[in-house]
Amino acid sequence: MNDQNELEALKKDLTKFVESRSLKAVRITLNLIKAKVSIEKYCEIVVEQLQKDPQFFTVGIRLAPTIIDNVFKNHCLFEGEGFLDKFRGKVNIKKAYISGKFYLTNYRLWTIERLEYPGTYYSRGIFGLIDRLIHSTIASTRKSFAKLAVKSLSDNLTILEWGYSLPFFNATNIMKTKKYISYSLSVEVKDKQKTIEIKITPQLKIARDSIFSQIEKSLLDNQ
Repeated sequence: MNDQNELEALKKDLTKFVESRSLKAVRITLNLIKAKVSIEKYCEIVVEQLQKDPQFFTVGIRLAPTIIDNVFKNHCLFEGEGFLDKFRGKVNIKKAYISGKFYLTNYRLWTIERLEYPGTYYSRGIFGLIDRLIHSTIASTRKSFAKLAVKSLSDNLTILEWGYSLPFFNATNIMKTKKYISYSLSVEVKDKQKTIEIKITPQLKIARDSIFSQIEKSLLDNQ
């Protein structure tokens, strides 16, 4: 079997394993593919699979930082959206939180980190409210782009709905302190409007002023 035939066989295996949500088999197959192709081609193959099941990759498959950067910047941005910065930190959403690496654009904060629920005493209603905001990802942001055409990508791919997004559109109660910046966001849950309070705390103090300034400008620009 020549290299091209072997690559095609691996791609078919990868599709099968993603469809069956076989974590270990997907990881092994991705590593075999990565050893045979350029990073650009590898990212194309990853994007093909992400289009089929983005939540599976968000929750179960951890890609290398260079791959995440490439895919996010080249396949996840809307018309008019530009990457601004990335930082490590913590975001609190009501009583839940996300901790790790975040990507900042002029439209949103994006991450593939896990949403954590500390303790067990929060009501299911709060869980549902937070999940609706976080797991809606691009869908929640898409409404804010009603008059914008979604950016067309190479090979007729559209915006990749991957990861978790916290939009900066129509924010209220914007507040900035030395440690964090916070704002409120309205989200529709079961045909009712609910309000989510979001607090963003960068890990490194030296980066906070820059991050806060960019977030504040994006929040105000998108009101």
